[in-house]
Amino acid sequence: MIPRRLRAIALTVVVFVPLSAPAQTAAGRWFFSLDGLSNPSDPQSPAVAPANLPPRVNPDGGLPGSRMYLWFNHPVSSRLWSGFQEYSLELRNGTAVITDVSLYNLNLIIDFGPDGAPGGGDDETLPRWDAVNEGIGKGSPIVSGIAFFAFSLSDRIGIRSGALPVGGDPHTVGSGASRATLVGHVELSPGSGSLFISHGLTMPTYTPTGAIPPSDVFIRLGFGDESTVYTGGASGDSPIAEATFTPEPGTLMLLGAASLVLLRRRP
Repeated sequence: MIPRRLRAIALTVVVFVPLSAPAQTAAGRWFFSLDGLSNPSDPQSPAVAPANLPPRVNPDGGLPGSRMYLWFNHPVSSRLWSGFQEYSLELRNGTAVITDVSLYNLNLIIDFGPDGAPGGGDDETLPRWDAVNEGIGKGSPIVSGIAFFAFSLSDRIGIRSGALPVGGDPHTVGSGASRATLVGHVELSPGSGSLFISHGLTMPTYTPTGAIPPSDVFIRLGFGDESTVYTGGASGDSPIAEATFTPEPGTLMLLGAASLVLLRRRP
């Protein structure tokens, strides 16, 4: 459940319309990949660099049920992304549903003590986010109300392209245009469909000198639709799916046979 103070902040944000070609004061891109955790059963394990980021292509699951990893590409240096609110994931034009959404609240070693070095007895291990909401609607084509925040910027990392925690951030990979942070994953049932990300609201983004207003924050969704850009206070999605699922012919035959069996069992 989103704390009351989060809802209060949401009411104060000015909504902006999508922009076509803004100067990118702070730019970010949400995208899916088949690559994610090095150990799929351990959200604390290091990330594997997404192979589809350098070529900038959206993945095709092509499987009867699949996991898609959610990444955030943040190429602009010296930026701290502190929160996201009212995001949605939606499967369209198919038979699959979203069975689970998992956001990784990774534990990171933070050192802000007087010795200024790790191992001095003042290190702290703290989660990336102060609050995480994985949304509602699991088991259907739409999961909405996804949110994650880092309010205590002195002792939370959020998503950063600089000033990483002691030992680095094992979920942040690459540099420059290929810098990205693994945020979570989406589990999908067997079937087909097109998976979309709906951007809701980006909370304050910071530089070493202060906050960047929502009007100077620019968000893209997936690859192939560079002209669709939203400010931090806008909301909307891309006309191009961020991932697709098209079962192979053999899988379609198995699904069809299973449906016939179920129909025959009906009284």
